[in-house]
Amino acid sequence: MKAQLLQFWQQREPRERLILMIGGIFLLIALLYALIWDPILAERKRLTRMVPRMQQDLVELKGIVEQVKGMPAKVGKQPVQTALENTLRAAGINDLQVSGNASQANADIKQASFAALTTALARLHDEQGIDVTTLQVDALQDPGQVKAQLQAVRP
Repeated sequence: MKAQLLQFWQQREPRERLILMIGGIFLLIALLYALIWDPILAERKRLTRMVPRMQQDLVELKGIVEQVKGMPAKVGKQPVQTALENTLRAAGINDLQVSGNASQANADIKQASFAALTTALARLHDEQGIDVTTLQVDALQDPGQVKAQLQAVRP
């Protein structure tokens, strides 16, 4: 292949060689422009158009963050025992015994759906600010049913 190209080149007149070299250089420049330079310029223009929009989004997000920071926390003020019992019963967990006071409570759940229990405990934390400090869950024979003992406190 190399020998064929060299033979082709040597068979050309000096004027033809000059024209072929100039054409090759222009072709190389055109390819570099089309494949490298032009895509870079197009992307730069696109990014330049995006900057003002992104700056506006940033200002809006900072405003939203300030609004959220200024909102009062939605932490309930019910005693822990009352909040625990009400939340579990609202989730359909009725076979239970709850004891405790305003700052901590214990619950003994004889039978409940695991999904209902986890949902209720998440709501208890999110809506009342009450954390479960100990939790023991045992599976029952019915699929998805559990019995549980737990202790909850408001930090």
